[in-house]
Amino acid sequence: MTNTCNLESLSALEAAVALIAATVVADGKIDQREVDELKRQMNIVLGPQTTAAASFDNRFVEFLSYLRSAYQQNPIELSKDQVETLARKVDDADLQIAIMNAVIEVSYSDDEYHGNEREIVAVLRDLWGV
Repeated sequence: MTNTCNLESLSALEAAVALIAATVVADGKIDQREVDELKRQMNIVLGPQTTAAASFDNRFVEFLSYLRSAYQQNPIELSKDQVETLARKVDDADLQIAIMNAVIEVSYSDDEYHGNEREIVAVLRDLWGV
């Protein structure tokens, strides 16, 4: 993410979405299996009532289009500090576990576990102790 992104202003749920979505592109490419897993995890983390709405589907498609276009111009990658900033926004233990599970599921969904994905998991594990 760029330095102009104000991570401090995000809510815990927005931070959750950012962490999980960053995992999709952490390996330097966007794999359809990761995208499918991202949507499945959003349903788990945010709840089916949130993700069932047509507006969610429209925003999700827009978000994926943004990820793809931004990736082609400049890979979206969170620094360790940015991951820490987002992780500190989440103080609910249940949400922390849901995010960690989602990040791991997305990481492995393309049958590869890359260094940048591993770093996101390591930062979350160290900060949250999960």
